[in-house]
Amino acid sequence: MRILIAEDDTMSRMILKRTLEKLGHEVIVAQDGQEAWTLFQRQEVPVLISDRNMPGMDGLELCRHIRRENRKRYTYIIIITGSDAGGGFLAAMDAGADDYTTKPFIEEQLAARLRVAERIIRLQQEVKELRIRTCCYCGNMLDENGQWAPGDPSVEKFRNVALSHGICPPCWESRVKPQLDAFKKQRQAENEPKRPA
Repeated sequence: MRILIAEDDTMSRMILKRTLEKLGHEVIVAQDGQEAWTLFQRQEVPVLISDRNMPGMDGLELCRHIRRENRKRYTYIIIITGSDAGGGFLAAMDAGADDYTTKPFIEEQLAARLRVAERIIRLQQEVKELRIRTCCYCGNMLDENGQWAPGDPSVEKFRNVALSHGICPPCWESRVKPQLDAFKKQRQAENEPKRPA
């Protein structure tokens, strides 16, 4: 998984980078929040791990920028901090972070947090892709193979299903096309010059 890290401390940045690479991840490194924001805008980044306190754009501001971007693909954000001052966790969550931890991190815990991140990202994508196209005339549904088939009433039990309407080929031929043809003939008749009596 591609992970962007934003860390102004050189030693912490190197340790985090090596740990993530050891866990099998592709790592993009930024030395501060502004550089991370620039890198984020250029490419898709599934996970961001950012230090909370950095000069210029700090981790919380970076987090808010990313959430305002509102991309199609979700970015899971973990904020890390050297000192867990009161209110840090809540401030990170309010800024849009998904997770919050303190330094020095434990490799096993970081690996577990990244597994959760992968699950959340995958589920987020599945929810966004759950769109069902139905024929507005007969109720048939377009399946995953691009074939129209009778609708499944059990689909209605899912709250987050987005139904979009279309017209299946049989309804196009039997209902819509005849109406369009009749409309075209009527328009042609209306536009023909009238002959004097």
